[in-house]
Amino acid sequence: MKRKLLALVVCMLALFGCQSTGPIPVGQGAYMIAKKDGAPGVGVSYKNKAAVYQEACEHCEKQGMDIKVIKEQVTPARPGQLGSTELTYICVKKGGEYKVPTKDLDQVQEVRFR
Repeated sequence: MKRKLLALVVCMLALFGCQSTGPIPVGQGAYMIAKKDGAPGVGVSYKNKAAVYQEACEHCEKQGMDIKVIKEQVTPARPGQLGSTELTYICVKKGGEYKVPTKDLDQVQEVRFR
């Protein structure tokens, strides 16, 4: 009975551990996609990283645009922890130039009320 339960838990983790957040707007026209790697192991999963880039490219292509990566964060898998890939990007006109945002997307900006 314990083996069946363990097998079920492993299957559920594999199914839910590899789902992507999809493109999430993070401000200033930028998007973020994050995905946990469902494959256990040690190190960086290039398959997981490629899947995140593929999804971001498809998102921009649907708008007739190219992707410009702002930030990439890859966390390697290690014993007891799945790896993950986070990608922050912006969609730009094909052949167009990209202007760096004036504010860092990871910093909270101070807001003053009068």
